[in-house]
Amino acid sequence: MLAKISSGNITALDIHVPFIETLRHSASQEGVSEKIHCLVEDMAVMNFPEASFDVIWSEGSIFIVGFENGLKSWKPFLKPGGFLVVSELVWVKREIPQEAQDFFDLEYPPMKHYEDLFPVIKSAGYEVIASFLLPTDSWWINYYGPAEKRVEEMRVKYKADGEVQQNLDIFQKEIEIYKKYSEYYGYYFYIMRKPA
Repeated sequence: MLAKISSGNITALDIHVPFIETLRHSASQEGVSEKIHCLVEDMAVMNFPEASFDVIWSEGSIFIVGFENGLKSWKPFLKPGGFLVVSELVWVKREIPQEAQDFFDLEYPPMKHYEDLFPVIKSAGYEVIASFLLPTDSWWINYYGPAEKRVEEMRVKYKADGEVQQNLDIFQKEIEIYKKYSEYYGYYFYIMRKPA
């Protein structure tokens, strides 16, 4: 989608080879493969020259390196006046039901209230241009809906594999938590600009 709406070139990286292969295939199908340079690399140890990018876009993945660490370590790669766009899993209410709190204390302990990330952004030297909560429908239509069907298929396919079944149980619990408590948390988009 970014390649379709942008006149720029995109460097896409992921450490997981199948994800990069899926992107290459999709880009070819959509006729934008000449605009996307795919790399199998770790975003925690990126090796690009300083001021390489106009935009760094990290949707649903900055948690891998940590929100604050990502802001600081990626900043040198942005050109002056460049943009950093990230989404982060956050609480959207202050009072959290205990079951939801307990689940995320195990699954994502650094999770914070969305407002508590604004001082982190400011401290890292960015200006917030916009921020918003992703709609609940996007979780169901694009993620949990298809994933729930896939979980059922995987349970049958790997019925003799206890480790796979255990991981599927954890993911099913995540789906159930979202069904019950989606009003309390979600993915928040933060669009930031590095000073010119």
